[in-house]
Amino acid sequence: EILSKSAIVEAIRRSSLVRDVYEIIAIGDTYKDLASNALQRLNDYELNMNADNDPSPTSLSLLSQARRDESDLSWCVRSRQYGLEDNVDIKNATKYGKQKTSSMTREKEAIISMGELLKTFNGPVRLQNPDCALYVFEGLKFYNEAAASD
Repeated sequence: EILSKSAIVEAIRRSSLVRDVYEIIAIGDTYKDLASNALQRLNDYELNMNADNDPSPTSLSLLSQARRDESDLSWCVRSRQYGLEDNVDIKNATKYGKQKTSSMTREKEAIISMGELLKTFNGPVRLQNPDCALYVFEGLKFYNEAAASD
């Protein structure tokens, strides 16, 4: 059962260890699959719901607004890499999720491969304090690549 947004917000308020919460938009084995799946999810959302009248705005509604022709919502793409430390057997691992530094080459590859999705955003790109940030999580072995929005 999926928890309501209000239940998640209430749980976070009572926790001192939660730093960020992300809504998963799409999952894919490659950047291109990820972009295609995210586009499909956004298109389905836009067909089935009027984002302007969404009583509880979600990341999908914000991304949808950023895709409109008249949009002035700023956006950016961020990459986060996670994974096991090198040469560690997953069955015996004591720590999973070590954050790794993204290489510039890999980030460029992701942006080029996800061009189909990124071309649909009409607002300006702003790396500092954007209205909408799209995150690509890599190295989550159990979940392939995941795109999320905060």
